[in-house]
Amino acid sequence: MNFRELTRIVFSNLGRMKFRVAMTAAGVLIGTFAVILLVSVGSGLQDTVTSSFGSVGELTQIQVYNFNFGGETSSEIEPITERVLDEWRGLSGVKAVTPLADLQAQADFRINRYTVNGRVVGIDRTQIEDLEYDFEQGNGKLNNGQIVIGSAISSQVFDSRTFARIPEEDQVDLYGKTLQLVATKFNQDGETSERRIRVRVAGVLEETGGELDGQIFMTLEDMHAINEWATGRRFNERRDGYNQVLVQIEEAQQVQAVESYITSAGYQAFSLQSILREVSVVFTGLQIAFGCIGGIALIVAAIGIANTMIMAIYERTKEIGLMKAVGATNRDVMFIFLGEAGVIGLIGGIAGLILASGVGRIAGSIGRNYLISQGAPDTIPSPVNTPIWLMVFAIVFSMAIGVISGIYPAIRAVQLDPMMALKYE
Repeated sequence: MNFRELTRIVFSNLGRMKFRVAMTAAGVLIGTFAVILLVSVGSGLQDTVTSSFGSVGELTQIQVYNFNFGGETSSEIEPITERVLDEWRGLSGVKAVTPLADLQAQADFRINRYTVNGRVVGIDRTQIEDLEYDFEQGNGKLNNGQIVIGSAISSQVFDSRTFARIPEEDQVDLYGKTLQLVATKFNQDGETSERRIRVRVAGVLEETGGELDGQIFMTLEDMHAINEWATGRRFNERRDGYNQVLVQIEEAQQVQAVESYITSAGYQAFSLQSILREVSVVFTGLQIAFGCIGGIALIVAAIGIANTMIMAIYERTKEIGLMKAVGATNRDVMFIFLGEAGVIGLIGGIAGLILASGVGRIAGSIGRNYLISQGAPDTIPSPVNTPIWLMVFAIVFSMAIGVISGIYPAIRAVQLDPMMALKYE
């Protein structure tokens, strides 16, 4: 028999037992539905969680610290000096390296009767253009006497007299404005003294949804000048080194190698990529567990397919004997039974995919709307995500389950003696 004739016989046989085929395929449907939906939930939850891990720029950054557990600089490793920074700048994949210096005095910014608050950070002005920060206003350049503010700073403006936050409709556009930085220090007697510095807002960063939104950047030179006044101690880069450094990497896949190099030298390094790797491992394990749960239903369905095909052998014993008597080979008989079992698995797999996709789309929409109602951003992905590879895998796997389940019945059919089969009642 040729392939077309064998295929016609397969579908003809299935057509004669529609109800049994439908009931058997229903088992595959349930198993496929469970696998697709459960794995889709795991995949969607992973996308939802990882979407909250900052902007693309933050995903390519490494925070380096030279602290011990007491907060002091570790004396067991080399201080982070300009020599170390230059070494890191020469690493493959590194785009920019800048120390980060915190203000060591109480400070706020004032403009007219308004007060502006935020975390003040000193940064290397020659490196800021390579840090992949997106600017809502300004061109990314920073000079002495200037500051760059995060997107949330404008909403953190207070009335200096009432300490009430300025309403959103009355917010001040700080870009291009000259602010007065008022730094306050306390001496041993509890007395205070102030230092006032005029700075101009040279840029406003775009919103990232991370801690960057609440930061105010100034040059390292300006920061050192204020800190030296506040502490009464001149900063010595070769002796003290830097406690915090920001390393900007060109591509996300290069982060791990650079991070490993830095930590091997004894420094503490942190990146969102390291957290994402751990999250991915957890969710991968979760998806495997979900897939195994759904796989149990597919195993049950496989038993159902095998039972259906064995029953078909008993019902069609004479037919099998007649086919062999008129010239059908063992290969033809095996193809027919394996084909019938595979088609049953395929029907169940396609039906399960359609059902899982529909339920997943509805459940994902409901879940996403709920998360948004709880304060999640509108850009949050659906908590149920069905990747294309999963759809293809589910169809192929369900068909494979059918074929595997039909192997034993097909062997039984091949082993039938034609003469004995023709005499079977």
